Amino acid sequence: MTPKAAAPTKAPTKAPTAKRPAAAAKTKTKSKTAGARAGGTSTLDAVGLLVHDVRNPFFADVARGVGDAMSSVGLSTILCNTDGVDETEAKHLQLLDDHAILGFAVAPVRASLRYLELLRERGLPVVLIDRPSGADNFCSVAVDNVKGGSFAGRHLLSLGHKQIAFIGPSHAVQQTIDRRQGLIDAMTDAGLAPAALTDIGLPALTPEAGEAAAKRLAAAKAKPTAAFCANDAVALGVLRGLAELGITVPDDIAVMGYDDVDYASSLWPPLTTVRQPKYGLGQAAARLLIDEIDHCAAHKHRQMVFAPGLVIRGSTAS
Repeated sequence: MTPKAAAPTKAPTKAPTAKRPAAAAKTKTKSKTAGARAGGTSTLDAVGLLVHDVRNPFFADVARGVGDAMSSVGLSTILCNTDGVDETEAKHLQLLDDHAILGFAVAPVRASLRYLELLRERGLPVVLIDRPSGADNFCSVAVDNVKGGSFAGRHLLSLGHKQIAFIGPSHAVQQTIDRRQGLIDAMTDAGLAPAALTDIGLPALTPEAGEAAAKRLAAAKAKPTAAFCANDAVALGVLRGLAELGITVPDDIAVMGYDDVDYASSLWPPLTTVRQPKYGLGQAAARLLIDEIDHCAAHKHRQMVFAPGLVIRGSTAS
């Protein structure tokens, strides 16, 4: 889940002449339509879904969950790819706002959520995906990534690994920061010194970046015997890169991913990973957004945190 570094830009700030009208109660059949918004633009029977990378199977499953839930109440979902770039995200938000969309489900790019608060202050429902809100002014759905990272760390430590690499983005991505922290917590609990962790930074969380990182992993002075990758896409690239170097997994080095995407079990060796309820995240986000569209002022914001799960396969066999 994988934003690239980008310079911050201003959020869409165009102010309409009035707040968007509340939708009439019609869920379970045709669901909401807010009618004409001030300025003469017709409201679409649709919501906007903004994700970092539609090629990433994690976001593909999230999008399917959102789309299925919206379709069940008669709404369409407009999927937008931000590439983790805030300028691109801002353009998508502005375009959808111009067409009077009913609401947004967003995997935010920026650390600050002020730009999304501006939308909410104008009466637009917004639900955060894969990002805890940290406050009660947004609905959000996320996974406990610190716990997921600790699952990975404890598993690798149980196999006897005492020198572990974390392969993740060089820039700040809260989800992967939390996964790394969970790994550190597990290593600290096991009495390992900070030097036992080797960080290998990436420009993006993609297979190509993971393949390039495999060379740096093999050349690391600390000689890690295990690698925890920030997501499965990176792990795919690491496995491919290690194979090209003649390094055997798991005999020479163990490799773990995060997400449990569909192809994880089909890799060779099959990938040990931390499972996220991807489709469930999308479904939950959609239900929260539908409720906020339907009930407006009566809606109560909820912050839903899902538990991850460890999936052990051949890439970390003892």
